[in-house]
Amino acid sequence: MKRGLFRAFDGRLINTDVNAVYNIMRKAIPDVKFAKGIEDTMIYPRCVKWLEPPHQND
Repeated sequence: MKRGLFRAFDGRLINTDVNAVYNIMRKAIPDVKFAKGIEDTMIYPRCVKWLEPPHQND
């Protein structure tokens, strides 16, 4: 077995990064149906504006 691979209980080899993302998504979005893959899941990213730090008057 090569580094960076995870062996699933059914014998499949899965990239460890993909496995980690799958587990995070499974916990963060529990109602996602992974049977057809995650392409059926609609997630809308938010654009966040960083605030500038307040200027200190000297």
